[in-house]
Amino acid sequence: MQQTEKRGFSIIETSDAFSPQALNDNTRKIEAALDAHEAAVKEVTDDLDARLAVFEAKHFAYGSYVGDNSERKEIHLGFPPKFVIIGRWGSYQLQCIMVDAPHPKEIDVISGLFDDGFWVFNGQGWSEATVNTNGATYCYLAIG
Repeated sequence: MQQTEKRGFSIIETSDAFSPQALNDNTRKIEAALDAHEAAVKEVTDDLDARLAVFEAKHFAYGSYVGDNSERKEIHLGFPPKFVIIGRWGSYQLQCIMVDAPHPKEIDVISGLFDDGFWVFNGQGWSEATVNTNGATYCYLAIG
């Protein structure tokens, strides 16, 4: 009985007496090749699943809000941030707060963080810099 060059499958010719052995050999070879391929794909996908789990544990949000000059304005993100940076649209003024540090630093008028986001004050009496001026648009980047 002849065999294919690349895979070694048995070639059944019309003049051969029917023998299930050749078909069974081909089936075993195909199944072994599929098992090897499945194992290789599983190894890759397991690695991707692990990487995705690490990535999904991190949070990242950006957006904007319009100041309302309130004493305390809450910005809800859906996760507790560890770092927030805020910039006023059309200005070079940036404010930030970092809390994932041994001694959290609050700069100017960003008050702090809570389980769902961060809050800002209007800054009156503390600083000329504010991140809640009435009608001003601010952009933020939060990482958790």
